[in-house]
Amino acid sequence: MTATPELPELPEETLPALLAGRAPAGIYRWHPAHPAEQALPLATAHGWHTASLDLTGADGKADLLARVAAALHFPAWFGNNWDALADCLGDLSWLGPSHGTLLLVRAWDAFADTAPRDAATAASILAAATDDWRGRPPLAVLLAEDGDRHQFRRLPTSEIH
Repeated sequence: MTATPELPELPEETLPALLAGRAPAGIYRWHPAHPAEQALPLATAHGWHTASLDLTGADGKADLLARVAAALHFPAWFGNNWDALADCLGDLSWLGPSHGTLLLVRAWDAFADTAPRDAATAASILAAATDDWRGRPPLAVLLAEDGDRHQFRRLPTSEIH
């Protein structure tokens, strides 16, 4: 069994700095105190492309690849394999110019429990892609796990501007 690589945590208060270019982009575990989806308008306000990838119920490689392709609007030539995933994540030109791309991934831990080898491979590919985007408009990946305890706190409007 292949273990998912250890990934750094992104403190919630660091998200605005990441989006403003004051903190490094990368792949992070993220446990927000507000619903994770509220990160998307914050990123959009900073000029980033955003994508939400929900892995709830995903059971392996094929399901993950299909969901990533849909979330990031991969072109028709996407080959539905690990190499094609790496190729598409290294390009993203079809999204157009931006200050960066934020991929918000929900239910990562559940997916990793269900398909540990596929999660480890995907995490490695995502990490390599975020590294490849350094020095250009960045790619940031947030592996968000938020539960019921987060549903009532709203992101302060002051953080959006």
